[in-house]
Amino acid sequence: MIIFNLAGKKERVDAQVKFGVKNLDGKKIIEEDARIAVETQASFIEDILIPKDLPEGLYIFYATVEFDKEI
Repeated sequence: MIIFNLAGKKERVDAQVKFGVKNLDGKKIIEEDARIAVETQASFIEDILIPKDLPEGLYIFYATVEFDKEI
């Protein structure tokens, strides 16, 4: 993932990143989170372990970034 600091602040900020997989009904299958320091931009790679017993089908990957109480 690549995160950009669009807040206009030129200093390093901590961003809370939540990401995961949910089904088409919106039920979360798995969710992980990370705290990332961002000055102008930051990139990182995370692995998500999908449960072995998850049935085949369509799923949605999602990510949200929260900075200074804003999503």
